[in-house]
Amino acid sequence: MRNQDSFQENFTTRKYDSPIEELIGEQLGKYANFDNCLIEPQYAIDSTGGKFFLDYLIIINGRKYALECDGKEYHEYYQDLYRDAWLLGEKHIDEMIRFRGCDIFSCLSLCMLYLYKTIPNLFNERYEYVFEQRSRSERWDKMRKFDPDGEHFNDDIIWSESDCFQEECKIRDFNAEIIHRYNNVNNGDTEKAEWWKAFSYIIQNGIRTKEVFVNKYPKRFDRLTANSNAF
Repeated sequence: MRNQDSFQENFTTRKYDSPIEELIGEQLGKYANFDNCLIEPQYAIDSTGGKFFLDYLIIINGRKYALECDGKEYHEYYQDLYRDAWLLGEKHIDEMIRFRGCDIFSCLSLCMLYLYKTIPNLFNERYEYVFEQRSRSERWDKMRKFDPDGEHFNDDIIWSESDCFQEECKIRDFNAEIIHRYNNVNNGDTEKAEWWKAFSYIIQNGIRTKEVFVNKYPKRFDRLTANSNAF
């Protein structure tokens, strides 16, 4: 792991692979609680299915979160699913969170709020103050009516069941789409997740490359068509 003081103090001069990664990096540099977490950008993981680079690896209390910034030029749904299936299936990470590039550009505050609500102890007191200021603004009124106490965030997240992508969520009224995949073995939900179905298919068919997976994996619908205007 790189020195966390270096990440915190030098985020403005760090070289990023894309503008959207830089936007997220600047926010993490300002608001992450580095007493509680480790953050590693462009973290390499060697899996059976290939070597993958995470935009950000966040470790808190031994739990590993991967954070991906999905720009149109570099991401396609089933290629990402292949990566996530290996990373979660072999337990290199515990959770995968994907933000679309367009959402990072258009509603960065919402993306950070999602991290605040879903990764305990990631943020410092400075962010809590910023969040309270934003929560009083008209922009956040719709969100507050769904979660007036700011504790659950549940009603503002739609878990998709009809298309079998149960690990994905969409946030209403803000036109943002966030993919959140996790290994939730404790309550028996893992086998329902799309990444688990993909991982099972990969193992059963001996697949070791994303090209073979993308060509052979039975697609429930055309994600590229469904999200053609996503970026």
